Amino acid sequence: MGQQNQFFRMKVFIEWLLNAVYHSIILYVFGELIWHGDLVLENGQIAGHWMWGTALYAPVLLTVLGKAGLVTSNWTKYHVIAIPGSMAIWWIFIAVYGTVAPMIPFSPEFHGIV
Repeated sequence: MGQQNQFFRMKVFIEWLLNAVYHSIILYVFGELIWHGDLVLENGQIAGHWMWGTALYAPVLLTVLGKAGLVTSNWTKYHVIAIPGSMAIWWIFIAVYGTVAPMIPFSPEFHGIV
């Protein structure tokens, strides 16, 4: 079935592709508007693209997980664990990374942020 392309429709594929481009543009434009002046840190330096990219990753992940949740027709316990769990793991990771990384001075731009 899959190799014979019985379920593949080029129109649906193009719609998904255009939807992904639309979401990307929306996220980029809002990220650019929010971080337009860039973040000035307490030491006077600018946080830059690392901070901007990290902050933008959360809405991107939320968009992807939301889309996965919307297209899932049969929810199992694994879906319930994986979809919200991925977002929870990201928030835990960024809290730990934002605390530990400046201490070893790996990411000084996160000092005092988390």
